[in-house]
Amino acid sequence: MLGFSDQYNYDEEFKPESVAHMFVTKAVVSRNPRDDVKGKWVIVAIYGQFRILGFAREGDKVWTDIPCPSRCYDDVVFYEGKFYAVDCHGIVIVCEIDDPKSTVIAPAPVGTRDTIQKYLVESSGDLLLISRERGGRLFEGGIDDEILPRYYTKGFSVLKLEKNNNAGEEEDEAKYEYPFCWIEVKSLGDRALFLGRNPSVSLSASEFEGLFKPNCIYFTDDNEENFYFEPRGGGGLDMGIFNTETSTIEPHFTGEYRSPISPPFWYL
Repeated sequence: MLGFSDQYNYDEEFKPESVAHMFVTKAVVSRNPRDDVKGKWVIVAIYGQFRILGFAREGDKVWTDIPCPSRCYDDVVFYEGKFYAVDCHGIVIVCEIDDPKSTVIAPAPVGTRDTIQKYLVESSGDLLLISRERGGRLFEGGIDDEILPRYYTKGFSVLKLEKNNNAGEEEDEAKYEYPFCWIEVKSLGDRALFLGRNPSVSLSASEFEGLFKPNCIYFTDDNEENFYFEPRGGGGLDMGIFNTETSTIEPHFTGEYRSPISPPFWYL
């Protein structure tokens, strides 16, 4: 088993489920190891109490941390031969593995907040940044306001990463500081996005006719602290289908999910 350099130290006072969110939050591989006959696959994980980035290759005995400008990363994706990650502030970096380092390539979107969950997903050749805004007592209003639900998803916004052709121009250096910028996406077209605790996925609705709707975001409840700390009071309730055209949300699962171990995830 690979070891992490900055992992949570075991304390017998706490049960495993109470500190599970401090271990691996998400992991992404560069390719399926079973299809990689040359053994050159790489896996990058978000791990630890402060959600930092680490990577490992086939045969490694330990994980190697990736030096980054910040901590608290929300998502990571393998896109066009490189790993990209977004932190809780909305800043996107590209990770270099051969010479471990990272470079900020795009600024945080205007109006974003640390409480807005961020996701990265490749869709039809583009890299999308999805922002999930939640409401409820945990995110707005007073903690004793019983009228509000504990938390719920209010909606999503979608941005596309686009090369900044004016980067480095002297007349407005602050505006064109980064090599990439964000462009608003108002429609996903034939695509459907699947977001949650697992790596984000984009699929064509026409290729899977009848299984899911196009131009929609399918999301699970990945607000993990509510599973471990209040297993009967909060986890597994914030799931649904967001229509990007109408900005409406409908349920995709009408049962009750109360796993004390892990938030739900997509199996695609």
